[in-house]
Amino acid sequence: MRVVSGEKRGLKLHEIPPEVSCRPTTDRVKESIFNIIRFHLQGNALDLFGGTGQLAIESVSNGCEKAVICDHSPASLKLIRRNVKKAGYEDRITVFDCDYKKFLRHRAQKNEFSLIFVDPPYHTPLAEKSLCYIEESGCLSPDGVIVVETAADENLKESYGVFTLRKKYCYGQIAVRIYEYKTGATKGF
Repeated sequence: MRVVSGEKRGLKLHEIPPEVSCRPTTDRVKESIFNIIRFHLQGNALDLFGGTGQLAIESVSNGCEKAVICDHSPASLKLIRRNVKKAGYEDRITVFDCDYKKFLRHRAQKNEFSLIFVDPPYHTPLAEKSLCYIEESGCLSPDGVIVVETAADENLKESYGVFTLRKKYCYGQIAVRIYEYKTGATKGF
């Protein structure tokens, strides 16, 4: 697992220990995602299911000012903090010990994030639930995007509340969907 682009390109992150039960985004898929969202790499990023911390680290490496990572697994949190420290981003990445719902309901601020990653465990309802809570919180900036990674065989809707699917990309068994506000539906105005 490494940083694939930006100022920290090539930096090897810590190996995933056996006690961390997560499925990190592969380097190939991560590189594709960051090529797709390159014009949204500014402002603040949010990674709702941190796992290893690599998506937030990649975001800051590529131009985001700051990032926030949420996770509630003690083993994952330990790995995330080690990776953030290894990247030298302790002053730019904040790690929260809480689940996605608690963060979105109690900590997220209106229009706070220009980029949100939703990469939950596959074959769970967490991706759809996250989109609903993101809408409720209003934390996505008006021109922001949500990157949702799921298994390719998972069916997500074309729209969730004020969000609409801009594009879906498939990489073998992995699907990446980009959601944005529907035209005229931004909560930021």
